[in-house]
Amino acid sequence: MGAASSSSSVLVVLFLLFLSLYQVCLAQQQPLVDVYLVAHSHCDAGWLKTVDEYYTSEVRGILTQVFHHVSADQNKKFSWSEIVFFKRWWLEQSPATQLQFKKLVEDKRIEFIGAGWVQNDEAIAYYNSVIDQLTEGHQFILDTFGITPKIAWQIDPFGPSTVTPILFQEAGYRYLVLNRVDERAKTVFRAPPVDIPGSGNLIREKRFEFWWQASKSLPESRLFSHILNTFYTSPQVCWPNVTNPIQSICTGFDFEADSGINPAITPENIAARADLFVNICKSRSQSYVHNKLMVPMGHDFAYRNASLQFTNIDYLISYINANYARYGITLKYATPSEYFEAVFKSTPSPQFPLVGASDFYPYTLCQMPDYANYNTCASYWSGYYTSYPELKRYSRERDALLRVGELLYSFSGADDFQQKQSLISPSSSQHLHQSTSSSPRAAAAASLSSSRFHLLRELREASAVMTHHDAITGTSKVYVLDDYHDMLSNGTRAVNELIEQIMAGMLGRNGQLADVTVDGELMKHLPPGTITPVTFFNPLAWPRTEMAKMNISDKQDLMVYDALGSVVPSQIMAEAAGTERHLFFPVTLPPLAYGTYFVASIGGEETMLEGRASVVHADKLRADSFTMDNPYYRVSSRCPAASCR
Repeated sequence: MGAASSSSSVLVVLFLLFLSLYQVCLAQQQPLVDVYLVAHSHCDAGWLKTVDEYYTSEVRGILTQVFHHVSADQNKKFSWSEIVFFKRWWLEQSPATQLQFKKLVEDKRIEFIGAGWVQNDEAIAYYNSVIDQLTEGHQFILDTFGITPKIAWQIDPFGPSTVTPILFQEAGYRYLVLNRVDERAKTVFRAPPVDIPGSGNLIREKRFEFWWQASKSLPESRLFSHILNTFYTSPQVCWPNVTNPIQSICTGFDFEADSGINPAITPENIAARADLFVNICKSRSQSYVHNKLMVPMGHDFAYRNASLQFTNIDYLISYINANYARYGITLKYATPSEYFEAVFKSTPSPQFPLVGASDFYPYTLCQMPDYANYNTCASYWSGYYTSYPELKRYSRERDALLRVGELLYSFSGADDFQQKQSLISPSSSQHLHQSTSSSPRAAAAASLSSSRFHLLRELREASAVMTHHDAITGTSKVYVLDDYHDMLSNGTRAVNELIEQIMAGMLGRNGQLADVTVDGELMKHLPPGTITPVTFFNPLAWPRTEMAKMNISDKQDLMVYDALGSVVPSQIMAEAAGTERHLFFPVTLPPLAYGTYFVASIGGEETMLEGRASVVHADKLRADSFTMDNPYYRVSSRCPAASCR
């Protein structure tokens, strides 16, 4: 019996040894998968809370905790996107903390991805506004760290636009990371109740990475683009619920979320959780033409409990790497730049497909209840194209005002520079910088320029926030949308103050400042017998003739003259019965120029000049016939007195 028992033990040991060797050989036969874990936190610039509320309740703590954990462990890395929050956090830090953070950036342990003011919407936001919000973020990063971001990180906007790769390549990006594309392209739906023939084409054709050549007229303009395999959150896997197919059963690795779905890693479950994580990674890696895999580890406002996140990720990395022979994959903390560099070192560029001038609209989700009820994917994200039109209009108008303020600020800066030069004698012109910086008048001019830019920046930052994919889209809570409106209003007041300051100098004479005000109600308060100059500015690079509209009171009679004293045809009318009256007259200006018109308050009935009516009161036309004319047109009307209104 003893000999038989000993033989059995030897056989068991030999079998286990053979099984272990077989697993090692099998792992060696399979291609190694290098997994790059990108720790990140997607922080919306307003959505369910305002920008300020999110910063004080969430983001300040996230950045502080992440900074401490990355500083304490040289293996940890983190990626950050939204500069609207980071700048505020940065300005609160001590010089010592700032110096230590700069070292983390220099060592590539913290990377700025996207690094615009926000992650802009791509369907509604105007391209000028997108450029401005990128400028706000990138300029701060350049001034602070001396770097220019290379990774565009657009993981939450509701569908990518063809404008994006064109603008972003011009902004200096080398890679673009996307997420929200039609779910029918990213996922295979071939199991009842959702059975969609042709779904999952990105998986079958391995087109999660491609060269995006978005403009037919710019064939040399193309940007390497990467679509996240599932979503920007930490990995999760779901399977149908046998008792209720409409509801799925899921488990995942977002350790700050529901612990019932995302259990913490323990010695008891580490093997099973590692097996699941490896299976997810290997499944995703089949969708790419190489063996590199970028896996986001984060979520909305993730790393509020950074210790919990990092500790559990550390367990996974340690266990899976220690069992490389069994799993055949390696894990490490990484940045997106590190991932893309590895991809292009291992994979020839021609292996990636070329995608032409096509966008990814409308963004569509396939939700099982919709498919069960309507037998189709009914969740088309397109209502935001037109929702909250007043906010969209107001935002676009503020962008136009911002351009006026920026141009006038630039013009005034040129004037200031010329004034500085005039303070310096020709013999000392080679010492321009030293002379101007030491001159009291030059220092005062620099201080004035700085204070003016502060006024400009308030609207620049508000306009940049408005490009956010939950702002201009109108997808935030109503009180958050009100907060966006307040930001724009405050910025408007600041830029109007800036315009008043600059135009006071431009319109002044003999060193005296002109009395300038930006007031849409000014014409209402003109006493009879006064003449008021009104200055218009054309911020565009071509001549324009537009119809000016000014609010006036009920009992005003006004005439308009140009700078040469000639009468300008004008009209007074109300847009509807009983509404406020307006003065209309044409304004013609050359490119990038301002011009002044003069409005005279004369009182009385309709005023005649050389036999022609210069002012027509449409609300006083009550006769059964009347005629209006000018040098080009004559309009006559006949109607019963009761209906001529």
